[in-house]
Amino acid sequence: MEKAGNGNRIVLLLLSVFLLGLVLVAPFFRGLFYESEMGIHHYAVAVLTIAFGTMYWTRKDWPSQPHNIIQSPYFISIGILAVLYGEAVFFAVNPREALFTWLRQLDVLSVFVMMYIVTWAWRERIVRWITKTYVEIVMIGMVITGVTMAVVGILLAQGFLTLPGGMLADRISSTLQYPNTLGAYLTVTLWLAIHLAAHERRLTWAATYTSAAFILMSTILGSQSRGLLVVLPVLLVLFLLGQRERLQAASIFGLVFLMAAGLYAQTVGAQAQATPSNMRALFITIGGIIASGAIWGGIRYLARQRHRLRGISKNWIIAATLGVVMLGVGGWWGWNNGTAENAVTAPASITTTTPASITTTTPASITASNSADMATTTPADIASPTSSEALAEETVASSTTGGAFARLASMSAGDQNIRERFVFYRDAATMAMERPLLGWGGGGWKSAYRAYQSYLYNTTETHNHFAQVWVETGTLGLLAFVFPFVAIGVGFVGLWKKRVLLPEAAQAWTIGVAALGLGIHSFMDFNLSLTSVLLLLWTLLALLGALENRLGVGVGALWSGATKKLDPLAPPPMLRPVLISLMVLAIPLAGFTFTLRYGDAKLAEYNEAMQQGDGERAMAALEAAAKVDTWRAEFSAKQIKMYIGSIANNPDPRAQQYIVAEMLKLANKAIDLDSYNGEHYFQLAQVYTITGQYDQAFAAAEKALKLRPWVVTTYEQLAESYINVELKKRLQAGASESEQPVHTVEKMSRVLEIVHEVEGKKATLPENLKTLWRHSPDMVVTPRLALTAGQAALFQGDLAQAKRYMETALNGADSQLQPLVKAWLGMVLVKQGNATGNQLLQEAKQGGSIVEQELQRIEKLKL
Repeated sequence: MEKAGNGNRIVLLLLSVFLLGLVLVAPFFRGLFYESEMGIHHYAVAVLTIAFGTMYWTRKDWPSQPHNIIQSPYFISIGILAVLYGEAVFFAVNPREALFTWLRQLDVLSVFVMMYIVTWAWRERIVRWITKTYVEIVMIGMVITGVTMAVVGILLAQGFLTLPGGMLADRISSTLQYPNTLGAYLTVTLWLAIHLAAHERRLTWAATYTSAAFILMSTILGSQSRGLLVVLPVLLVLFLLGQRERLQAASIFGLVFLMAAGLYAQTVGAQAQATPSNMRALFITIGGIIASGAIWGGIRYLARQRHRLRGISKNWIIAATLGVVMLGVGGWWGWNNGTAENAVTAPASITTTTPASITTTTPASITASNSADMATTTPADIASPTSSEALAEETVASSTTGGAFARLASMSAGDQNIRERFVFYRDAATMAMERPLLGWGGGGWKSAYRAYQSYLYNTTETHNHFAQVWVETGTLGLLAFVFPFVAIGVGFVGLWKKRVLLPEAAQAWTIGVAALGLGIHSFMDFNLSLTSVLLLLWTLLALLGALENRLGVGVGALWSGATKKLDPLAPPPMLRPVLISLMVLAIPLAGFTFTLRYGDAKLAEYNEAMQQGDGERAMAALEAAAKVDTWRAEFSAKQIKMYIGSIANNPDPRAQQYIVAEMLKLANKAIDLDSYNGEHYFQLAQVYTITGQYDQAFAAAEKALKLRPWVVTTYEQLAESYINVELKKRLQAGASESEQPVHTVEKMSRVLEIVHEVEGKKATLPENLKTLWRHSPDMVVTPRLALTAGQAALFQGDLAQAKRYMETALNGADSQLQPLVKAWLGMVLVKQGNATGNQLLQEAKQGGSIVEQELQRIEKLKL
């Protein structure tokens, strides 16, 4: 390494360690999927960016300054994505989601740039007592992180640990709370571990890395990710092509795969999960860890002693010894998996566990777009599930008894999950083509997918990050995201020629395969929606970019014409502007994060005040939050809800007029901030109904139906909007049955049309989509819909039809709705002269104050 001040080296060492820590600890905070943890990471990155840039700017003897970073294809890609996500904040359908997504991109961009610079600067020993390059240290750190996550997963499967979301059905999720993403993350570390084991000269460390690979492979199989198992052979071939020690790498993979697969049932599979605190499974796992390392260490030792074995080549010794081991492990596997008595099914007690803390305190960035508490008539089940709930539902639905290989064998083109994901991709393409240039902004899919879904499904992710980026940033963003993976392929051409002579070339190849594998798997799942996995990807690309730069290969070398070795001391003309830009952007990264977290804190204060019945404090908390976090529609929606509850208790006409004006302003603001949320339109319709602007109320409610055409509760709310207007007009006019308002027939006919539309809605689906429907609620006439249909028929004077619908509602109503149905049905039966009507009215009175109010309203209608 070039001469540099000792103080510089120490500061660089500290910054480098802190930087690596930000990447490696991320998976242990729920994968940084939630805003609460992500905000802390934003603060840390902002501080580190300013410190890093300050050091670079003030130190003249900075070691090994990198070549022009702007020529790196990976920097260009992530830079374009950061710009696109940033400008999308100004036109996104949900600015709050777009802002948070942009902050997330700034976080990753800053880590990428710093990792790129450190990798270049720390190309040799930075201090005497560290013998590794930064690339090697990062690889080892990633393996340690992966092994830690894997050990946690194994202990969860064996019943020694409990972790919310750590197990989904019989599949290991560990700290990432999603098995497919866990498998993808650990596969990255698996390639790194095998590379380290194959190229390590010291037997002890080679054995240690092999044991680590066994742990990783066992947990990968325990995740039961079918897509991962499909692409694993392809990645293995690609991985082996670029290795200097190809036979050793192949042997290590074969050893750990056969051992992990042979011991699967006893370590992480059905037998291991059958008993809580399974000591037998734990001892078998420890035995496998020791045995895998010992076997590989023994093989390497024999290979070194080949001069005593009459000149037999090292490769023959490795192959022969490994063959015997594989035969033994294969026999063990066949014996334990081929007998019927060993086919143990995971117990029912091992089920999805999504704790209340995750579902009730989920921040806005990952909650359902349609909040269930926006209108008093909206039940809790209309909201889209939180991401954790959606993952649990999907995972349970796709579980197959028998473990990873049984799930793989069940995979086919007709598999429901595969077919469903293709529907996601097609709907995402429809959205992307509607805004092809710049997209919908961050969070665009989550905010608007209800309006474009082909049938009812609940997912805030497209399960394809390429499609997600396309929807959010348009075609330009999609090309920017695809470009790094194309650049990896171009880099492989140059690395192939140098892999034997230069150890760094083999390292770069391994890192490239790891990044490419993560990208391939993200084509079929949403791994990169977890910031910890996104950080992993761009960290790998930063390492790869710096190595390609030093080796003079890849797209950057083609652009710069640098086919010869680059001068490490050449002045980097664009590095300082890049660092200055990041230092400036660190201010909004921390500032906006503080703003959003302040809003969350005030929202928590609002919830606490509402639980205590302190309405004044609750409103003050909302107003304070809305002044700071001006992008969040939820604040306006909750303020409207509170105003609606207070307007009837305020007799002052001027005060009522002020409240109405405020509600209209807030309702329109909520729509501006979250324009594809149907709940905001229903709330606007509710405000219009209060003000007597009935045509506008109907228009707003009908707009909501267009935004959520496959959610049956939308039809319930739409029908109730018409009924509420009818009730209000009749109460205001004091109309009797013979003095029906002129619009009654037309509007009540619309209610009946809504019910008929629900009855035939699923019939309009193609047969292949009908068979995919598995999410709730189903598109059927619900008790609430039947009640509104009965009310509409009553207002039209058709008592027979009203009775039929209300009896249907009564048969399916829950305990909360049943008294209301009895009140209306009892009134209809009384009008028909049926004696059971009075009995139903008496039973309805036992339903509490709400039913008493409804009975008083029915009496005022003089029906």
